[in-house]
Amino acid sequence: MKRLQMRLLKKAKKEPVKALTESQKHYFPNLQKRLNEVDDPRDMRYTKYTSTTLLGTGLVKNICGIPSMQQMTVDFNGRIEFVTYRIF
Repeated sequence: MKRLQMRLLKKAKKEPVKALTESQKHYFPNLQKRLNEVDDPRDMRYTKYTSTTLLGTGLVKNICGIPSMQQMTVDFNGRIEFVTYRIF
């Protein structure tokens, strides 16, 4: 690997959420717009999270290789990066 690649890999390991966000914006620039266009059939009076937040969290779960929603809750609640840096 070249120096630049090594620096980028080191940076990605240090701040994985930020690296994921930058990759998403680079390779899928209109993903956020497309997620916002998804029709939400739920009653808005009883919803706490937007459909974009739910879909984005599911995407991150799958990218991270987490097999279940319960495991996702355990893993994401244990990491400060997901609390302080919102992806979606």
